[in-house]
Amino acid sequence: MHVELLLTDQAAMPASSAPWSEYELPYRLVADKPETAYAWFRFDLPRMQGNVPLSLYLSNYMYSVEVYLNGVRIGGPSEPPGTLALGWTRPLLLSLPAGLLQAGNNLVHLRLTQAAFTNVLPELVIGPETELLPVWQRKLFTQSQVALVSLVLCV
Repeated sequence: MHVELLLTDQAAMPASSAPWSEYELPYRLVADKPETAYAWFRFDLPRMQGNVPLSLYLSNYMYSVEVYLNGVRIGGPSEPPGTLALGWTRPLLLSLPAGLLQAGNNLVHLRLTQAAFTNVLPELVIGPETELLPVWQRKLFTQSQVALVSLVLCV
């Protein structure tokens, strides 16, 4: 998926006039110490036909991601502030609130918190919630639940 990328130390959403650059997902940065604290991504939400509820799906991410729709935060980690979430163990499915969607363009921003070692943002999938929910459920089971079961069995 084609997006725009901005590497920065600022946690606040960057201005439209910031030096965004073209980028093709997936994103993967391997570094002992990333040069910036955050990787911001932005893209225009594809227009969908009808009144179908839409969702955004990430198969995994590292380390922590927050998602904004038209400037409003719609999701991210549920861990307490200051805790670095590890999204590689679980997928993310976020509903795109119909009340935030505009008749014209809709802009999505993702803020990936970077840390030492590997930072990842996979290909983004946007589509009807009814189609993405089973995909998310299967991935959650295989990526998270199977690992928990094997841990219990090995103890």
